Amino acid sequence: MRGPRYKFLLEGWENRSVWGWDENTSSYWADLWLNDSDDDEPTSKIRDVPSPMTELYSMLLNLTDADPDHLEQLMDESMR
Repeated sequence: MRGPRYKFLLEGWENRSVWGWDENTSSYWADLWLNDSDDDEPTSKIRDVPSPMTELYSMLLNLTDADPDHLEQLMDESMR
């Protein structure tokens, strides 16, 4: 995957999780590991999510059960 890559800062997921934009497929993606996971493979993989970013955001909310405002703030922070 080529393009911007960001840390996923949500508590409980922040140790290794990342998300970003794939320039090759023009889509968002995420590789998420729970912090207590020792697996090499992500706990969850999200691929080929088209723009706008709200689609990825919705999928992450469903997966993590995070507070929507908090998740939005953390994603904004990760892009700085």
